[in-house]
Amino acid sequence: MSSSKALGVTGLVVAMLVGGCMARPEARLVETFETGELGSAREFMNGRVSSLKVVATGEKPDRDYVLEWMRTGMVTLADGYSLPGHSAWDRVYAILRTTETNAESTGVLAFLTTEELAKTWKGEPFEQAMAFVCIGSHYAMQGDWGSARAAFQNSEFSLKAIKEGNEEGKVRSTDEIITASEGKEEAAYFGDENLMTVDTDFALGYLLHGLAARQQAIGSGDPGTLLEADENFNKALKLNPNLKDLVARLKDVSSYNTILLVDYGRGPQKIGTGMDNVVASFKPLHDSCASPMLVKAGPQNGSFTHVCDLNVMAVDHRWNNLQDMRTAKSYLGTALIGAGAVTAAAGGSRDAAIAGLVMMGIGAAMKASAHADIRYCEIMPQRLYVVPMTVSAPNTTVTVEIEGKPAKLALAAMGPPAGRAAQFRYVRMLSGATPKPWAESGQVYFANEHAAAAGRVALPYILGGHCVRPPSSEAMARYQAAGFLRDMTAVQLEELYRLEKIRWTAQDSNGQAGRHVLEGGDSLLCPLPGTLGYARLFGQDRPPYSPKSKEVAALAAQLAVPPPAKQAAR
Repeated sequence: MSSSKALGVTGLVVAMLVGGCMARPEARLVETFETGELGSAREFMNGRVSSLKVVATGEKPDRDYVLEWMRTGMVTLADGYSLPGHSAWDRVYAILRTTETNAESTGVLAFLTTEELAKTWKGEPFEQAMAFVCIGSHYAMQGDWGSARAAFQNSEFSLKAIKEGNEEGKVRSTDEIITASEGKEEAAYFGDENLMTVDTDFALGYLLHGLAARQQAIGSGDPGTLLEADENFNKALKLNPNLKDLVARLKDVSSYNTILLVDYGRGPQKIGTGMDNVVASFKPLHDSCASPMLVKAGPQNGSFTHVCDLNVMAVDHRWNNLQDMRTAKSYLGTALIGAGAVTAAAGGSRDAAIAGLVMMGIGAAMKASAHADIRYCEIMPQRLYVVPMTVSAPNTTVTVEIEGKPAKLALAAMGPPAGRAAQFRYVRMLSGATPKPWAESGQVYFANEHAAAAGRVALPYILGGHCVRPPSSEAMARYQAAGFLRDMTAVQLEELYRLEKIRWTAQDSNGQAGRHVLEGGDSLLCPLPGTLGYARLFGQDRPPYSPKSKEVAALAAQLAVPPPAKQAAR
């Protein structure tokens, strides 16, 4: 190879390898999520995933496929939506249940490029466990306890641990593991002979698995399912004896008809540490503490301890991917640079000098590519609470708050479940220092498919009123009873919504809830009561709607003149 070609190849290798940039949290996603502007967060993520290809059986997904859909699923779940169909969580579930997604990352590709470029992201083990919890919550919110049970069970996968030093019987961090490996043969220390498989210590997974099995048994009465529920409750209790009262409550299905899974805070941040940033570590963004969650539902009051702390999980090396390849790359890169420097200095010829420079260039590139993959799901919570309670009457307002924290949330318009099984809600609590008025209002300003809006105009929002029910015969009957639209049919009302290009069915939305009309969007899909999204959407007043079509604009102007028998919303 000529000297010019050698230098050219070296430059190309360096450019390719060093050019891979370090991942950073999505600032817009984090900001909108932290402030509770979940409509904006969903719109942002729906735009991002729209460019991802559909993954067919046997195909390799985009490198950020799971990460982007997991982000989308988390903002959708936090906003109170759980739509049947091909949802974000269905896509994540399909990938996480496979075992060969990153099989190629242990070969040449992973060794010659950054992990970010080589691997399809699946998350650290604790992120995967949390994803299965969210998937199970997605199904539980639909009342599908069988699918929820399977998803929660998937969170109970076994973990890998380093044998050496395990006799100490304590949790060891990834940093401690890497420190202990210094001066030892990397391949041996991180090899199969020094690894052992251990059972998970994910108490939340066992607890929710037991809950789902117990709820499913209400309909089936299957003794095997009941036994499965008790076994999982007992596993959770063995791992965390502080759950004794909670487990006793969950076993007694007559003592509750509603389950809240409440998350709080922002989970730990993933960073690169150590030589060449080869070690992936997590640092807390919200401090861990033992503050209980205080819940009030009508005359009931309760106090609940947290069940899961992601700060603790992220530190434990068992819940992190092992670092052998990254560490080896860094050490090898250092060796190549040293060898290249010696060759260049002692070669005595132009070709030897160039060969040394080539070795140094490749070594530098390998060191640059050795940095840890710090992609992570930046909207994971810091902690989670499981809250069983009874909602005995329609239009009940449930308040939840964390003792000593500014976070407080009023969940309006809750009622008893329709069937014998309990209803389930995933609840996101805001953790910012400035409370949001709508989070504590406990009011419903706009009538929707779950609740009326007392004292408000019983007319569609697009026509100047305060109702965002989907067009239907039942909705039309309400409007006509209030003295409006008496010469119009439900079919004609539907046409008005079509003229405004507004969607109102899950089928029209392809499994993804769009931005609601109350916040300038084109969807009437309603989040479930008992969620942050429901409080955000309906717990505050909104500006009047601005019609897009001349027909709706003309009718809205006509209806703006108050009729003699105008009545309040029912």
